[in-house]
Amino acid sequence: MEIKLTKGIETLQFGMTKDEVITLLGKPNIEKPDPDDADELLLIYNELKITLTFYLNEGGKFGYVRSNNPNISFNGQKVIDTKVTDAKALFEKCKLWEKETYDFFTTYFNEENWIILNVQYDRVFEIELGVPIKNNEFQWKD
Repeated sequence: MEIKLTKGIETLQFGMTKDEVITLLGKPNIEKPDPDDADELLLIYNELKITLTFYLNEGGKFGYVRSNNPNISFNGQKVIDTKVTDAKALFEKCKLWEKETYDFFTTYFNEENWIILNVQYDRVFEIELGVPIKNNEFQWKD
């Protein structure tokens, strides 16, 4: 599954509808509203190890993905279970990383490309990727 910064992942492009995604991936294992945000719908695919978020207040557009799929890659290089320094180097376009430390893990966030590396034991265990936001508005690609 290839990451496409600011655009999506593999054949999934930010801005797609739920029906378009289901046509590509099939029926999700779980479809539910986000318990933390009533304006978001989650599609969870167990086999692919991805959770897709659709923004209901944006016409139901696909806008966020979270994954710990071991085959997720960028420029042909796997990201999951790589050292954080190596993963950050892969994303050479991402110059500034905001670091936030929690009890058991650390996040590295690049706002310009809206990517988050979730790290534990100095290795990336999950990646989050979203449509960029500027001036509080989603930057949907047409």
